[in-house]
Parts: sequence; structure tokens; C-alpha cells
Amino acid sequence: MKLQDHFDSESLDILRDVMDDEFDDLITLFVNDSESRLPKMNAAWVQQDVAGLGNLSHSFKGASGNVCAAALSHCNKELEDFLRDKEADDVDWTEARQLLAAINQEFAAVKECIQRHFH
Repeated sequence: MKLQDHFDSESLDILRDVMDDEFDDLITLFVNDSESRLPKMNAAWVQQDVAGLGNLSHSFKGASGNVCAAALSHCNKELEDFLRDKEADDVDWTEARQLLAAINQEFAAVKECIQRHFH
């Protein structure tokens, strides 16, 4: 699994240099936060909670961007954009589930990269 397939490698190197000893703490916090966020996102999908799922995808997009996980941030942006300005009755929940599945898959890949390359 290539790091550059999931992370902006150049930005990640800069972040690692800037954060120095705190980089590992940032990555650990990101993984722990993500692992608690994903079940909430899945629950929001089950409940057809447009606002909740949109807000969670927005914050996950930002958190992913903060650790330079560009592909994961992009997946969350796609879901956020898909849900924007929609009511529950207007959402194609099958498509929303596919976008959420992509987020779950990409996070699994990001987590595997983190385990291989950072710890």
C-alpha cells in the first residue's frame, strides 16, 4: 500500500517536521477520533439524518485534511456536497450509502498506511 495513494506526501512531510515529537500524538488522536466518528456516520445514515451525516462528513473532511489524508478528505467532501441543501425525502439513500462505504474503505486504507509507515 503506497502512502502517496492516500496522503499528500509533500504536505505530510512538512507537517511531520513542524509537529516534530507531537506528530505521533496527532496521528493517534486522528485514528481514535475517526474510529468513534464512523459509527456515528453509519448511524446517521440508518436514521436518514441528513444534517447529522452532513455535519459529520464536514468535520471528518477537515480532520482528514489536517493530517494530509487527501483521498479521505475528498471522499468526505463528496458526501458533504451530495447532502448539501437536501431534506431526507430528497436524498438517494442508496447513493449516500455508497459514498459512506467509500469513506469507510478509505479510512481502513489510511489506518493501514499509518500502521505501516508511522508506528
